Amino acid sequence: MGGWIVVGRSTPGCTTSTSWGPIVDARWPGLARAAGRLGSGSDVLGLDDAVSRDHDWGLRLDLMVSTDIAAEVDEHLEATLPEMFEGLPTRFTTAWDARRHHRVQVQDVASFVQSRTGVDVRDPLPPGDWLTLTG
Repeated sequence: MGGWIVVGRSTPGCTTSTSWGPIVDARWPGLARAAGRLGSGSDVLGLDDAVSRDHDWGLRLDLMVSTDIAAEVDEHLEATLPEMFEGLPTRFTTAWDARRHHRVQVQDVASFVQSRTGVDVRDPLPPGDWLTLTG
């Protein structure tokens, strides 16, 4: 599978074609993956201002890969991402994690969905139950 699927607004975290993409592609050419900045935060909506950039801010991305390679991709990014990209930090602390770490959330789709909804998509969910989910 070639190319990146980037979802959402064009924010610093979604510069996959020039920042994260080449690092992953060099190690795993053709790796099936999807990427975008998903979740909550002003950066997801492209609404950053001086106040929102004073905390928990830097290059962020959600990268979906298969379960069997997620940990290896995460480790590779930690070892190879530059400290800065286009003048923006790639590693920083957050209010929920004091580690100075890259903020590419590498996981499989099922884990992402479960982290956001509490639902394990590998188990069947009756249609009526889908209607009760909130985000």
